[in-house]
Formats: sequence, structure tokens, C-alpha cells
Amino acid sequence: MNKNNFFKVLLIIFILIPHTVLCHDNVSVHTTLTENASLLIDNSYQELKYFGYLNNIKNGSKTEDEPFFNCLKHFYNPYTDPSGLVGYPDAITYCKTDRWKGAIELYDYTNESKIEAYEYLGKSLHLLQDLSVPSHVHHDGHIYPPDDYEEYCKDNCLNLSNGNSIREWSDLVIIFNEMAHLAYEVNRFQGNLSSANPQPETELTKMFPDLQWIWVGLEPPFSFYYSINDVGNYYPFLDPLSLNDWWECSSDYGNYYIENIDIRKPDLIRKDLTKPFDPSTNPMIPNKIYLTDHYFNILISPAIEYSAGMMKFYYDLVNHPPYVKEVIVYQGKEKKYNAYWEDSIENNKVIERILIPEIENNLNIKRIEPGEIRIEIEFNKGVEFQRTDIKIGNKEVDAVLEIKIRVPASVICRGLQRFQEKSVELI
Repeated sequence: MNKNNFFKVLLIIFILIPHTVLCHDNVSVHTTLTENASLLIDNSYQELKYFGYLNNIKNGSKTEDEPFFNCLKHFYNPYTDPSGLVGYPDAITYCKTDRWKGAIELYDYTNESKIEAYEYLGKSLHLLQDLSVPSHVHHDGHIYPPDDYEEYCKDNCLNLSNGNSIREWSDLVIIFNEMAHLAYEVNRFQGNLSSANPQPETELTKMFPDLQWIWVGLEPPFSFYYSINDVGNYYPFLDPLSLNDWWECSSDYGNYYIENIDIRKPDLIRKDLTKPFDPSTNPMIPNKIYLTDHYFNILISPAIEYSAGMMKFYYDLVNHPPYVKEVIVYQGKEKKYNAYWEDSIENNKVIERILIPEIENNLNIKRIEPGEIRIEIEFNKGVEFQRTDIKIGNKEVDAVLEIKIRVPASVICRGLQRFQEKSVELI
């Protein structure tokens, strides 16, 4: 769409921006991307698919843009320093130090803590999904009008794919960078602008043969500009966010970013938009669709697949194979509590891990009376014992634990704790 420059400048000055600008649509796109990502995860990850926690994840992905100024932290250009918008942390830094950090630290084994942690996971997913949008990785604040590709995704939300398979994670920064580089590459077109017409033959002029240099004769920055019919103008001496509809990529000279992508179809397009133009290995071919269609076809599936990988990686991180293998609590000679983890193994892989209570009656709860108790904890083989946090009900156990080794290398920790409080229940 062409810009109404007058209104754009007014909106920048007064910051009269609706909160849906600068981001994918919260209600439809982010929640659909997140839900479709969950479909790629197998049923052993029950918390990510059932128990209502998926709704918390989706809600986090929906509310991350609130308040509005959060959107300004949702940008990351992989080629510039600083990589975010001026004055704000980039999306990776923001995620690592706030949203992802919160998701990790808030997770605990109570329903309340899981709800809050999964909300933060949803917020982290929102940041990753924003980096699947070319404008978010090209420092295009798209103040006004809204981003063409984001509007296209909103209008075609029901056509979002389910992705093909999970893209496995090992590191947050690496995966965010992979997503950002992909989104950056698809809206990066080689050019060599000249102050004489016709313009040199480049990828950009093959796409838009009518690209031309126009001399105005006014004082800079309005002495000349470049124009493409139905795409818009590029004033080289202006900041890209002012009046430009397309511009040279920051710190990636000789390549150009196009903001206005939904009115005119390029005459030709490079065969593989995910790779740079090369006349021999990645030539130009006839084109019949808009750039918005190309981006949608290329970027939506990876956004879902990386999101699924993030959800799985997170769950594995906060639900690592239990360090604790078995817990027994005695009061006097009576066993008050005993539970242990039992693994179901198939093809040398743990496919299910169940907490089995030895004491079945009354939900494995026996009342502990004021006085002395003994707690025995057996750790999995190979775990280095450092410290153990123990809760009985809502009571913290504060005891020095005696470490003993049980063959074949598990660890038994025994400690005495005297309760002066009222009776507590093991849960």
C-alpha cells in the first residue's frame, strides 16, 4: 500500500499508534502459530497439549504486546550493532534476560507456578514468531501504515500451515538467529543505483524494470530520489522510517529492503528467496504472485516449527529427568511417605516416567506430628550431590544432610528435622 506521508509524520510525532501496529495480530496470528506448534509435539509432552496449560501459553503469546511499548523490544537485525531499535534492547536480549528467564525461574510443581511460567513461555514464543517477519529483522518500525506481511497473515490466519516437523533446539540465541536470518534474506534484493537512467541491470531492476532516478533540484535531502511505480520512493539522505517506501539495508550495502509489497507483483523473482541472488545458481524466474504470498509460503512453516522446538526445549529444560529417584519419610519407626519414579523404556529411550506412591491409601498422605522425622532421598546414578531443597506441605525443611553412597553409585541423603509447628501433611 502507498503511504500517506503527511499522516505518517503526524503519527510519528504524536505517537498516535494503535497497539496492534508493529507486530503480528495478537488475537489470531500469534495464538494460531502457537496452537499449531503444539500439534507437532508428541503426546508424551502432556503439559504442552493438555491440562489447560496450552491456553496459558497462547495467552502469553497474545498479551506480550501489552503495554504497547513492549513492541519496541521485538526487533533484531542480525547484521547491525545495535541490533535492536535505538534505545531499546533487541528481541534476543529482551527474551534472554526477561521473558525466557522468567519462564525458567517461575516454573515449579504447583499449578499456580506453572500457569505463570507458561504465560512467560508464550511471551517468549511471541518474540521468536516476530522474528519470522521481515520488518522486525530489518529495523522497519512500520509505524504507519501497518506492515503488509503482518496484515496478510492476519487476513489468512485460517490458512496457516501446521508445519512439517519440530526444529530441535539446543540454544536460544542460535535458534533466534536462524529465524531472523531467514526472514532477513527473503526481503533482501541486490541493487546498484545510479544517478543516470536507465539503471544498471541488477536483481532489483529485473524485478521492477521501471526503477528510475529522479532529479528534483531542491536542497538535500530532497535534491533527488529513486522511484518504482506502485512500490514507492527511496530518498537516500533520509532516515528509512521517514518517507521511504524501500531503502538500502543497514550495514548490508548494495542490498535493498522493500516495505511496500502488496500492490505490485515483481516481473521476475529469484528462484530461491531464502538464498542470495546469483545469476548462475539462483537466477531470476517469471513471477505471478505478490511478495506477501512468497513470504507467507516461506516463513509460516518455520515459524511454527521453531515454536514447537522452543516449547519442547523448554519443557525438557524445566522437566529434566528427575535427579531424585526415591523419597522416604519416617517418623519414629513408621513410614509416613514413600514415592519413587518408574521409567518405561522402549528402544533404550525413556518414553514415560511415572511417580509411583508406595503408600496408596489417602492419596499417599499421612499426617506428621510435631517432633523428629527422618528423610531419605535417593538420587539417580551419576548425579553429583550439591544441595537439596525439601518441602513438606508448605513447610521448608532446614537440615544438614548426611551424604552416604549406596552401591552402584546412587546417593542417599539422610537428615533429621524437628517440627515445632502444628501438624503438617505430606503432599
